[in-house]
Amino acid sequence: MKRMLFIIFALLLLFQSQAYSADQWDVDEPKGDTDINDYDAEIPENNAALERLLYNYRNGLRIEYSSASALTLGTGEVDCVNSSGDGKVFRRMSSETTVDWDDIDTGSEEASDTYYMYAVADTDITGVTFKISLSSTSPTGATYYRKLGSFDNDASSNITEISNLGEESNYYDSGWFAIALAGTYAKTHNLGTTRLVSTVLYSTDGTNANAYTLLSRGEVSGSEDGIQLNNFTQSQVTLQAGQNRINITYDSDGVATYQTSGHARIIMTTIE
Repeated sequence: MKRMLFIIFALLLLFQSQAYSADQWDVDEPKGDTDINDYDAEIPENNAALERLLYNYRNGLRIEYSSASALTLGTGEVDCVNSSGDGKVFRRMSSETTVDWDDIDTGSEEASDTYYMYAVADTDITGVTFKISLSSTSPTGATYYRKLGSFDNDASSNITEISNLGEESNYYDSGWFAIALAGTYAKTHNLGTTRLVSTVLYSTDGTNANAYTLLSRGEVSGSEDGIQLNNFTQSQVTLQAGQNRINITYDSDGVATYQTSGHARIIMTTIE
């Protein structure tokens, strides 16, 4: 008899549900026949479990280079929270949007500084507004927000070095930056490897419309003409402009013009 009781007790322990001290999501509660007096306990339990899942939620809303003074924010969804973390707003962007210096939270654009991009959910809409801020913790004047990433504004007040928060990136885009004869330009890519495929685009005016490929890594350019990429490390690369000319462009009649200045854009991806 004692042996039988022991077996029954062991089976009860084996098949009983796992006990948790923290609130967990219960797919069966509340339901139609739940006692109304139990709703105040069961609904907060599910809310607490859902909050843990979505506390840092962000899908999409990727920051991408648009121009020297603007960025493109992609489509996606985000969970914006207040400073104490007890207020949450869920938002969705169904189309890309452009963010520029009109969206700075306070003050005006400053050169040679790092800025941060935030999704903000303070307006009564289903979408998202965006703020650029010097603050790495919170944009001025915002209540519900989510930091999306950062970028550098270089000495010429051109947007460079875009970084998306939480993204293990295998892609680097310097954005357009001005170059001149004999110039040396060190860029920080932070890709964590030297196994890279690299391309340099050239444009006389720093716009995508007039851009074309100037150099791909593996090609060799002399120090007197053209450009070269060198000093590859796991975090940086250097662009060196030629002494006599940077590039040759041709007009519709085939007349060549030696370019001694312009804009370059370095794009790199890692090799797995």
